[in-house]
Amino acid sequence: MSSFFKLLRKKSLLITLPFLLMSGMCEDDAIEVEVADEFVNTFQVLDRGSYSDFMSSGEIDLGDLIAKYGDVLKSSNLESATLTLRNYDPSSIDADVKLEIGDVTVIDNNYTFRNNQAVNLDLSSSTDLVKEIESGKYSFVVTVSSDSPLNDNDFSVDITSTLKITVEAI
Repeated sequence: MSSFFKLLRKKSLLITLPFLLMSGMCEDDAIEVEVADEFVNTFQVLDRGSYSDFMSSGEIDLGDLIAKYGDVLKSSNLESATLTLRNYDPSSIDADVKLEIGDVTVIDNNYTFRNNQAVNLDLSSSTDLVKEIESGKYSFVVTVSSDSPLNDNDFSVDITSTLKITVEAI
């Protein structure tokens, strides 16, 4: 009976040894996770009715998203963006929209806007924005300009952006 147990232990060791070795190797390997989230920035446009343009800046904080899914940010891409004029009095306006994230221009096109209707903005390119992120945040500047006056002194603008990030869990 004693030799039977010795043989059983040797076979068990031979069967479990590869699994033990592989599990030891996986502990040091990093796991990458891709996650997308939507961010809405709203700003007020006041006393610009006789002007044909406005500019605003904002910030998107990815810190909570990065911390929730990993330790190290590997990539960050703007997947989509929309712009909505809220409580805009004229029926519509044609305007050029330029969106810059850090030093990168991600949108620079002409659109027609109507009150409370989201307009999908065409991305200039799919760019990894990791270099533009500082302390888990990135800053943006949006400029909207038209050939005609805005004709409204009090409306708001929503910029909704969908970002996809890849984080590494160590």
